[in-house]
Amino acid sequence: MSEQKFGHDPAIVLALKSLPRSCPYVMSGYTEEVYLGGLWHSSLIDRNLIDYFIPFLPLEYKHVKMCIRAEIQSRGNEIIETVVQKVADEMTFFPKEERIYSVKGCKTVQTKLDFY
Repeated sequence: MSEQKFGHDPAIVLALKSLPRSCPYVMSGYTEEVYLGGLWHSSLIDRNLIDYFIPFLPLEYKHVKMCIRAEIQSRGNEIIETVVQKVADEMTFFPKEERIYSVKGCKTVQTKLDFY
């Protein structure tokens, strides 16, 4: 696929091509051809109204714990690592055995913290 056809930034295309094989997007066939998702059919692309489209990769376990700490702080509470660990353990990760990437990112952190 021509990088000029969709206005891809060569740096982004290079970054996508260099993703490790263990990355879920690579394992599922996620490539530069689909990284624009449904936007590549859009007039936003044709009219050059989008300068850069940066795909969001899934958050790792350590990033989710950072979200939990940030949410605790934003509520004005003291960060207690056992609570951070318990909330992180309740979240869903994949692959199930390794628990590397968060299925829902940090979307459910606020709700889960309400129980603590």
